[in-house]
Amino acid sequence: MAELKWDRDTALRRVSSNETLLKELMGLMRDSLEENLNLIDRAIVSDQPEKVALGAHSIKGASANMAIEGIRETTQLMEQAARAGEMEKVKALHPQLVELTGQWGELCSALMSAAQVDKKGGPTGGGGLDQI
Repeated sequence: MAELKWDRDTALRRVSSNETLLKELMGLMRDSLEENLNLIDRAIVSDQPEKVALGAHSIKGASANMAIEGIRETTQLMEQAARAGEMEKVKALHPQLVELTGQWGELCSALMSAAQVDKKGGPTGGGGLDQI
């Protein structure tokens, strides 16, 4: 199993400790991941390494900004392989990227659910980012 390796503290520092902004960026990142993963999927099927490299590069940059090292590492390797035309290596990395983006989506969903319960005044033990 691939490890997400999200450095929450670094991500929070990058947004001046603004948890609301970090939550918003997490949701945007989740949506962006889906778009770029779809681009990569289509590019793999149609054997277009340049489009794989483009999608991987976009995900790599966003994940670096959000301090998600597992996704950043995987997409860096994928981008390098695509730029070298090594589509078999790209295909070998693809399941790992899918797994990691799924983990990120689950983490985001869990955080958003906790935030919704907090807004309703329910008992959540805080439900803030420090709980993740």
